[in-house]
This record gives sequence, structure tokens and C-alpha cells, in this order.
Amino acid sequence: MFPGNGSSWLSSGSKNTERLARLAQCRNLQDLAAVQTELARENLHEMIDNSRRIAQRSMEVASEAARTITAETGKAARWAA
Repeated sequence: MFPGNGSSWLSSGSKNTERLARLAQCRNLQDLAAVQTELARENLHEMIDNSRRIAQRSMEVASEAARTITAETGKAARWAA
């Protein structure tokens, strides 16, 4: 029903591993603060992109449901007539 979910989960796991490695490489507080800021920015962008994809898919599902309901209503009206 939702294509691409499996690859999305795998990609997320590898991103998290890479992000942990970046944090582990920090040698002082300034590096840590810079990496955390960068990671927070990346997470925010991903959250916005994910929300956009969810909204798009929701619109597609709603449109499909509206077409189905319209078609079924037409069938019922013809049957009742």
C-alpha cells in the first residue's frame, strides 16, 4: 500500500549509525555543539520532507476514495431508478 517503506527504514538505520559515528568523533565541546546543531538541522529537514510525503500520499488516498464513492453512488442511483 505504501511503496518504498522498507528502503526508507534501512536508509534511516544507516543514517543513524553514521550520525552516531560523527558524534563519537567529536574531541571537544565546540565540536560536539557544532555536530549536534548540524544533526538537529538534518532531522528537521527530514521531518519536513516526511510530512510533505505523508500529506501528498494522504491527498492521493482521499482522491481515490472520493472517486470510488462517486462511482458507487452512481451505481446505486442507477440501480434504484
